[in-house]
Amino acid sequence: MFIGLVMPLMSEYALSAKEKFKKVVQKALDVLLIFAIPLMIGTFFLSEQLVVLIAGQEFILSSGVLDILIIAVGVIFLSVLFSNMIISLRKQKVLVYVYGLGAIINLIANFIFIPKYSYYGAAATTVITEFIVVCLMLIVLFKILRYLPSFRSFVKPFLAGSVMALLLYFLADLSLFVLIFLGASAYFSALYLLGDTSVKKVFSLIQRKV
Repeated sequence: MFIGLVMPLMSEYALSAKEKFKKVVQKALDVLLIFAIPLMIGTFFLSEQLVVLIAGQEFILSSGVLDILIIAVGVIFLSVLFSNMIISLRKQKVLVYVYGLGAIINLIANFIFIPKYSYYGAAATTVITEFIVVCLMLIVLFKILRYLPSFRSFVKPFLAGSVMALLLYFLADLSLFVLIFLGASAYFSALYLLGDTSVKKVFSLIQRKV
């Protein structure tokens, strides 16, 4: 949904104003990392309670699969941005080959790992496939632009996520919804203390400012 809001800006600048395009992309990536990182960390610590809430106690063993799949979700956050960058640059035909190769790799990996590791193998191949797809997209983007967005903004969300992880670990006996509230509060408080400007980045993109 967020990339849907940013897409018109990317399309506007992709071919006519490359520097503005790069600024939009960088801000979008920064915002995605701010939300993807706590989503992955939080789910890892709360996976058992989440599974029990959704499916019941008898499915608690599947929390291990969720721990793996949430990594794929984080990677998908990035692939949505990079695929829309490619579309903005009018190179969408390349995505057919990227996704096609990803599908082939996933199919082969499933035949190899599922018989041996069951649903854990299926979850792992999903993560591997999404990671390969993102890497292929980055290669395509670098060939087109001779530029890749910086991942340095990963540092502050990761540090804030570490604070959240400690809180979730030591307060694990509390109820799920209390932990979600405390975890989110700890994360965004730590992010604020670290001097992150995530809210400003979101509003600047929505207001079409770069």
